[in-house]
Amino acid sequence: MRFLLVDDDKRITDILNLYLAEYAECKVVNAAVDAVEAFREGLETGPKYDVVFMDIMMPGMDGHRVAEMMRGMEEERGVMDPDIFKLVMVSGYCDVKNVCKSFFSGRADAYVAKPIEKKALIAALRKSGIIP
Repeated sequence: MRFLLVDDDKRITDILNLYLAEYAECKVVNAAVDAVEAFREGLETGPKYDVVFMDIMMPGMDGHRVAEMMRGMEEERGVMDPDIFKLVMVSGYCDVKNVCKSFFSGRADAYVAKPIEKKALIAALRKSGIIP
């Protein structure tokens, strides 16, 4: 399994990598544009990413837009359920607007609030079926 960890705060991607490395191969990127490129590369040359952990607020392009672009790339290549990537939004914003947008527009599978606590992260991933 491959995870793509996306956050403009390197401390957050370091924490995610520490918590998730035992479950999958993790790739860390700290910019939205790098996330799009890494995801595209995974689709084109393989192996693709099974799960993307996405920050919402990033400079240049927010996580909602990045997730939308990734979903579009899969659609263009004919990737359909159940083979689409799982999306975990990671954010300090827990307001109704961002949570709803994540689940409905981005088709998120889980939403994890910052600061990230390992127990809560693992519980959210188990609840959504991402890890056993």
